[in-house]
Amino acid sequence: MPMHAERRATPRAYGRSTMNTLQGLFERLLGIAHYQAALRHKAHQVFCTPTHNLVPLEKPACWRRPARIQRSRRS
Repeated sequence: MPMHAERRATPRAYGRSTMNTLQGLFERLLGIAHYQAALRHKAHQVFCTPTHNLVPLEKPACWRRPARIQRSRRS
């Protein structure tokens, strides 16, 4: 058995082009995340915010309509 320990192959340091590629991918991922967050915010505004006052509709429609026929009292 040799006296020196065998060296394991160490990964080569990333080159500049690889780092630029990784940086570009990371920026694209962040851009997608920001875009999805903006879409989620817009969807929340559209679908979760009531735009109409629905309180008057709680009364039945027959009670909201004016009477068409007036009673006439015969004396």
